[in-house]
Amino acid sequence: MAKECQRIGKAFFLQTPNYWFPLEPHFLTFGVQFLPVRVRAILLRKFSLGWYSKIKDYKKSIEVVEGTRLLRKKELKNLFPGAAIAEERLFGFTKSFMIYKNKNC
Repeated sequence: MAKECQRIGKAFFLQTPNYWFPLEPHFLTFGVQFLPVRVRAILLRKFSLGWYSKIKDYKKSIEVVEGTRLLRKKELKNLFPGAAIAEERLFGFTKSFMIYKNKNC
């Protein structure tokens, strides 16, 4: 997605949650992003978390968890070289990153 965005867009603006923000925005659970994939999948099988209803099938729960991956600032710098990265802060924590490039850059 990052390569395609930069290939076709002379300018772009994207926003993504920060891996290090304490509240995981998809599962609306504190610290769940720091747990191993298998543990997150087990939690999703036992509970409805955030925007996801309980998923009984283990394989499907693994797919959902692996498909919901938060990024760190360093990863964004590697994915979007030359783009500017701004931080959205909440309560002293960086909540999300905004990645942008205008057509004049």
